[in-house]
Amino acid sequence: MKRKIVWALVIAVLLYAGSWGYRIYGEFARARDGDPAAWDDEVADLVRDTGSQASQPGSTLAVGSSSIRMWDNIHADLAPLRIVQRGFGGARIANVIRNANSLFAANQPMAALIFVGTNDIAGFENDKSPERLQQDFETMIRGVRAIHPRMPIYYIAITPSPLRAELWPQARQTNRLIAQSAKKWEGVHIIDTNAGLLDASGAANPEMYRFDRLHLSDAGYCHWAHVVRARLVTDLLDFDARKVAAMPSPPSCNE
Repeated sequence: MKRKIVWALVIAVLLYAGSWGYRIYGEFARARDGDPAAWDDEVADLVRDTGSQASQPGSTLAVGSSSIRMWDNIHADLAPLRIVQRGFGGARIANVIRNANSLFAANQPMAALIFVGTNDIAGFENDKSPERLQQDFETMIRGVRAIHPRMPIYYIAITPSPLRAELWPQARQTNRLIAQSAKKWEGVHIIDTNAGLLDASGAANPEMYRFDRLHLSDAGYCHWAHVVRARLVTDLLDFDARKVAAMPSPPSCNE
């Protein structure tokens, strides 16, 4: 009986991993194609499903690629902020630009948290240069500001990953250029989480990533939660260092 239970669990895990891997492969293929319209249907569904949350004043819009979508504990991790989670597929910056009017549709939002750009430097034939991504970032910010002129915007810098280790120098240069561009606007901020994602040698720490060596693990999201939450509640809710330190551990740290 115990052996049957063990095998049933093994089969269930394999089926889950297979379905998860199939979805990631599909997202990878669409990201590789680089079509700005590739995610239009998914974005439309996402915005419809989160519309009631976004209709309430004071929300924080979390927009970006699969790292935002797969942040399962984002609502509890970033509490007491009220998060509207709008992460989708293998998004590139061009996808966010194209769908900005939908993704950032909200009633008097408190802020926007954006993570996108890793799929623009992924080893594809149509990867973009750091200089082109700097231009795309500026186009994206102008688009968001056209919708919400005074809303604070927080951009999580492009992260490293073991899978794309050879591309990290390009990503670092892109981050430097984007940080320069962010200074052009008041209220546009960069949150750099990368120090905690690297090991002592300066390479992406495998413990921070899932078995695919690309997406964050629970440990990776625990790190994100600490860094992102501290910055947001300090800026948006006027928490001081003592109050931030007294906050409970983010749920992602307890997985």
